[in-house]
This record gives sequence, structure tokens and C-alpha cells, in this order.
Amino acid sequence: MPQQIVPVPGLTVLEQVTYASWVGGCSSAEAARRASEATGQVAMDELAGRPATQLSGGQLRRLGVAEALARPGQMVLLDEPTAGLDPKQRARFRTLISELTVPCLLSTHQVDDASDMYEHVIVLHQGTVAYQGEMVDFLRRGAGPRPAESAFLSTIGDSR
Repeated sequence: MPQQIVPVPGLTVLEQVTYASWVGGCSSAEAARRASEATGQVAMDELAGRPATQLSGGQLRRLGVAEALARPGQMVLLDEPTAGLDPKQRARFRTLISELTVPCLLSTHQVDDASDMYEHVIVLHQGTVAYQGEMVDFLRRGAGPRPAESAFLSTIGDSR
């Protein structure tokens, strides 16, 4: 899922998810089946017939996840999935991701979001792996009210 989800003018939510699946290599029939399933997984059944251009920011994020789920593959890749979302939308999005049945790989600067959602973490700093391991062990590196942020800063050598 890219950082920016671009609604396709003239397509409904379901049509856009179907199109993404078809572009990903599914037959028309398989794309339609996968799109219907994916929109249900992200709780967008009620929006399936709405023009994709009329979605809110949080709804566009859910559309992006539905597109990713509808494509063939063994994993979902998410790039900054909570960027630009308000706290309520971020909480709903974290719940959505935690309910997925496929493995997820996430790239984010929102380390507090990641601490609630994932079991494993890899921290990249200046092109190298600065930490790789269990999230629970990573969080032990931090302190205070924001342990994930503190652990990240500690890992990259920033003592702020």
C-alpha cells in the first residue's frame, strides 16, 4: 500500500479494488471475488457503491488496505499507513491491521503505532540495521510515557 491512496475518477470503491486486483494478475472473476472479500475485511461493504473520489482520508486508507488484500500475494506491505490520520482514525486503523489474517510488513515513522501492532521490529538508521528483534525487547530499551519513541531514539544514539 503506498503512502498516498489516489481515488480513480469514475470508479466506485468496489470497482477500484477490483481493478487493483486485476492489475495485480487476477482474472476478472477472481478479481471481483477478491475485491468483494477485501472490502468486507476492511468494513467498507456499505461504501462499495460510493465513488472512490468521495472518500475521507481514513476511508482512503481503508481502500488502500483493501486494494493490497485483493492483490495476489502472501504478505501485505504498508508504507506509512497512519500518516495524515487523526488519533481516532489511527486507532481504528490499528484495529483493522491487527485483525488481518495475512502477515504485514510496515514502514513507518510513527513508532508508537508500530509498538501496538507488531511482534517484530527492524530499525534502519543511515542505511544500516540498528536493531532487529522482538518488539517487547525493543520497548525495554525505552522509558517514560512514550517507550517506543524513547527506544527508537536510544537505538539510533539520539539522547534528546
